[in-house]
Amino acid sequence: MMAYRLACDTTVFAAIGPVAGTIAPQTECDHPAPISVMAVHGTADTRVRYEGGASTVGSAHIDARPAPEIAAFWRGVDDCQDPTVTTAAPLTSASAECPDGRAVTLVTIDGYGHEWPSTSGSQTPYGEPVYTGWDATEALWQFFAAHPKG
Repeated sequence: MMAYRLACDTTVFAAIGPVAGTIAPQTECDHPAPISVMAVHGTADTRVRYEGGASTVGSAHIDARPAPEIAAFWRGVDDCQDPTVTTAAPLTSASAECPDGRAVTLVTIDGYGHEWPSTSGSQTPYGEPVYTGWDATEALWQFFAAHPKG
């Protein structure tokens, strides 16, 4: 969520890579600068809901916008083309090319929760399984390298 906040409020970064994050519906992000975004989110996330809505984690109340809506928002900010969707279950990637070499990608992991996908993971501190068929760290580093600050 901090990555989204920084993208809304600063021009410091060329790209962000939120994993299991959101922009709350009541949060303003009125005039963000164009930025490349690679977001990763599991459809079974009960802490930051993929389809949006409220959840409670301990004493924290999280109100989420749907992950696909947030990706569409950034595609609009970046004036992107329609996304190309590829699926290799349980992973679906919706990637859009944008002017000036930017891109917006939403990686959806069907059936997985609030986690950081890693080839070495087993389960989250919450007891949820970690998707081990894809490494988010490696994918994000590649995305950042491909979308440097101009």
